Amino acid sequence: MIALNELKALSTTRGPCLTIFLPLQDGFSHVAKAETRLVAAAQRADELLAQQGMDAGNRARFLRPILNLAQHTPLAGHSGSFIIFRAPGSTRASFWSDALDTTIKLDDEFFVLPLLRRLTSRESFWLLALSMRNVRLLRGTATDLTEVELPAALPHSLRAAEGFATPELSLDGRSAPGRSNGQSGAVHFGTSSLHDKQPAYLHDFFKQIERAIKHTVEASGEPLIVAAVQREMAIYRNVNTYASLLSEAIHGSPDSMTDTILHQRGLAILRQSLAGLDETALVTIESAAGRGLLEDEVKGILEAARKGQVERLYLATPDHADEEAVNSAALAVLRNSGTVVCGELPQGRTAAAILRYREPALTAV
Repeated sequence: MIALNELKALSTTRGPCLTIFLPLQDGFSHVAKAETRLVAAAQRADELLAQQGMDAGNRARFLRPILNLAQHTPLAGHSGSFIIFRAPGSTRASFWSDALDTTIKLDDEFFVLPLLRRLTSRESFWLLALSMRNVRLLRGTATDLTEVELPAALPHSLRAAEGFATPELSLDGRSAPGRSNGQSGAVHFGTSSLHDKQPAYLHDFFKQIERAIKHTVEASGEPLIVAAVQREMAIYRNVNTYASLLSEAIHGSPDSMTDTILHQRGLAILRQSLAGLDETALVTIESAAGRGLLEDEVKGILEAARKGQVERLYLATPDHADEEAVNSAALAVLRNSGTVVCGELPQGRTAAAILRYREPALTAV
């Protein structure tokens, strides 16, 4: 799934930029097969490119990666959406857990606004289901919980990591034989129980997990919630270096909980941690207004964003009437290392930008 830092990279791309959002289970289409609908999307994109004056040969080269995806990417069995960003010299395709509206847009910039609403939503979080037998990383929102694929080389259990032998066997300390003992092979000098050795093995195993997921969770900056039994949770907290790990956790073995229960408990913890943030946003916006650093007209926001003036852009979650301008403003903010936040906008505003500085007004001579 695409992360927020990847949208920043996409924000620097210039057109023609083709954006395709394909819901994988489309109940409104007579064409049920997603691969067939992706080919139809490519045909529609061909028409848009022709309208812009691109010749047939260049259109074929531009659309070839999309047709290859339709031919070689197994879309059946997936829910949510398949998203594609195509520009000269680059193609980015990914599955997306939400069912997005079917979109085929050709413009000077990519269309990312629906993704931003998910990626910057206050009710997005990471959930690490942690146990010796199974490790899963999941991404949660207000409505769902979706498993995120871990690196293939990462062991998903302590057994797979070869941390210790089967539970029935003890862990033996061994020493090479001395010259006077008349024996060949190793000499047993004592044993340690599995219970004694487990904390050290778990520490190393969880450290591998922490390193593997950190890049993924840091890209979004969203809170991380751990689900684990008390001992394993304590060991993981000892190795964790992710600043947004929440102190509250889901206690108990996640192996014995359904994803529905994990989602409900994770969302409750997140909402408790976010209590009062709306008031903080209000104070921040009003403080900026008092210093003359607030812009809340879309036209003014877009202009300021393109100049790199916007430090933080707040967007209301409902669809905007001026969607293209809002999308361009959000891309410009990301491109200039600003922050975009969806769903935190108080006082009924549709958009509000906190500026880094205000250009001095020109005075007539």
